[in-house]
Amino acid sequence: MHILIIPSWYPETSQDVKGSFFREQALSLQKYGCKVGIISPQLYAVQKGFKIFTTKNKLQIEMDHGIPTYRCSADYYIYPSHYWVQLGLKLFKTYIQHHGMPDLIHAHSIFTAGILALKIKQKFRVRYVLTEHRTMYAKNEVRCYQRKSIQQVAREASRCFAVSTPFAKLMSSYTGKQTTWEVIPNIVHAKFLETEITAKSKNKFIFINICFLNKKKRIDILIKAFKMAFKNHPDVCLWIGGDGPERASLEALKQKIDLNHQISFLGMLNRDKVLKRLSEAHAFVLSSKYETFGVVLVEALGMGLPVVGTRCGGPEDIIHPNNGLLVEPDNIEALAKAMKQIYADKEKYPAEKLRDDCKSFFGEEVVTRKIIGHYQKILNQTRT
Repeated sequence: MHILIIPSWYPETSQDVKGSFFREQALSLQKYGCKVGIISPQLYAVQKGFKIFTTKNKLQIEMDHGIPTYRCSADYYIYPSHYWVQLGLKLFKTYIQHHGMPDLIHAHSIFTAGILALKIKQKFRVRYVLTEHRTMYAKNEVRCYQRKSIQQVAREASRCFAVSTPFAKLMSSYTGKQTTWEVIPNIVHAKFLETEITAKSKNKFIFINICFLNKKKRIDILIKAFKMAFKNHPDVCLWIGGDGPERASLEALKQKIDLNHQISFLGMLNRDKVLKRLSEAHAFVLSSKYETFGVVLVEALGMGLPVVGTRCGGPEDIIHPNNGLLVEPDNIEALAKAMKQIYADKEKYPAEKLRDDCKSFFGEEVVTRKIIGHYQKILNQTRT
């Protein structure tokens, strides 16, 4: 099968964590027998003037572990979705000149890869499947004028996937009963299942959170819950990995509550550093207001860490009593109680058992074969 993947955003390097799960899925599909290609348009806002497609409008082609990856970036001033799709159509035409017409397109997120896939289907009669990832639906950020595109892109897709059960139910509310949303989770990278699980320090207990530090991650709630639970436990620490617009205010909050010796900001972490920090930590805690899945949760489980998470749309499919605890979002007391319980019951969660359980649900082979099975059914129906 020749599968062309169109992600709505994509990592610029192998160490870039933004959209890394798209790249990992592409590599897994190739590993299990698919011919895979990627096209990735990128737009940059023009601060002054009305020029469109100027200095950055240059095609870049690279072979990423055997996967032809076509990139093209451009400046825009207004209507970014329209220009993203136009740029994507140019990339598609160039791609098929070099590699032929794909059997199937896999678009990630309606805005804007799904819209591009629909245009390609209309012009070139190539079918597509859609996986949705964006939190805009849970945050009620969908505009009235966008609803028509959502319904049309979903209706024309051969399959619609969401990355968790709660998210699939939410997407159904936007697209109606005529569209069925099935669940296919993201893949946990093999490194998190293969890196040796080392002995933890017995002199301290480390909770870790890794995220982009914006408001929806509710790290302020996490810091306050940590204080409530462990202000009299100097042997318990909280590590916060990542960077973002909320970092300065969060560091100010840490100063205000006077827990400098227990709370540390780790800054931006690439994958190797994430692996290292997870190998040193004892438990992972996620405090988000909204998530469609929770890649960091399965990465932590793959490294043998029990997890605490909020019922925010994705963790409900990942966390169960045998690997951690779920609490309601924005509830400081409940989060503090759950963290204290994980700390008290730390012997209850054997690391190897957590890893094996994670692999059985989110491992590369399990998820990839499920995706390929859907591809095969679609193509068999097409031939019939």
